[in-house]
Amino acid sequence: EIPQEPMPDESCLPPAANDRPNRPTQRLLWIALAFVPSSLMMAVTAYLTTDIASIPLLWVLPLGLYLLSFVLVFAKHRILSPLWLARLLPMGAVGLTFLLLSEATQPTWLILVLHFLFLFVAALVCHGRLADARPAAAHLTEFYLWLSGGGVLGGLFNALLAPAVFTRVVEYPIGIVLACLLGCDRRVRRAAASGASASHSESSWPRRLDFVFPVAIGLGTVAAVKWVPTLFELPIQLRLAAVFGLPAVLTYLTSDRPARFGLSLGALLLAGSLYVGGHGRTLHAERNFFGVLRVTLDPGGEFRRLIHGNTVHGRQFIDPARHCEPLS
Repeated sequence: EIPQEPMPDESCLPPAANDRPNRPTQRLLWIALAFVPSSLMMAVTAYLTTDIASIPLLWVLPLGLYLLSFVLVFAKHRILSPLWLARLLPMGAVGLTFLLLSEATQPTWLILVLHFLFLFVAALVCHGRLADARPAAAHLTEFYLWLSGGGVLGGLFNALLAPAVFTRVVEYPIGIVLACLLGCDRRVRRAAASGASASHSESSWPRRLDFVFPVAIGLGTVAAVKWVPTLFELPIQLRLAAVFGLPAVLTYLTSDRPARFGLSLGALLLAGSLYVGGHGRTLHAERNFFGVLRVTLDPGGEFRRLIHGNTVHGRQFIDPARHCEPLS
């Protein structure tokens, strides 16, 4: 008798649907899904350490969450449901967008927890899609090579390209939008909710609305940024709610369509950058090894300020006769 080789444990193998030959678009998806969590991890670290709290070894926490997400999604038995993660991601993205636009820094511990939670959920969702997309065993070496390449590209983008191109930590909002575009798989949510296949045709109008709606969100936010502070004398909390509250709610209502939701979130972040925060209008900004430095004009129009993150490093009178008076 010829001895028979033992059959592998089927529970440890990727789904059979992934046995088909790999397409170039599939490889690009692997790279993108690995790129986004890597970029987000570094962006969260840069933002929190420069704008929220300069705490020693704070970078250990986002790195630990990033690595833990790999452990959880590539485990034999998943603890967290992909459906619940896909529902949490839009909620976290909208809440984090409001925090970024409002420049909230207090209470520090709560701000840190919210940023870390979003990073963890986004990494679980993106890495979970990677785990589900694993090919057959014959292609696993190539799969992990592309996965590693995507992570390296995310690090290079944040460490080398972003500081040279952007004068602010723009890579963080970009990472949030990309996580929503790539991480939310509408087919998973529909199949889980209805128990049916999501492969169905749809008219061209909903697809057009995926682009029209974000434009409307952006224009509406620009109008609110320009008119609400001038027409109404409101406390800062109510002013922020009036300017960003309605666009944020409307954006969240589109979370069942990843393209529309991600683009609307990007439009909200882009339009919200026109808002003049508590530090006043930015006159000049530049970025170096230590972070982002801004020269701002205070809301009263009396001083110029030198700002690093949320720290005021100096003030100077606008009046030339009082330039040399010490203020801070």
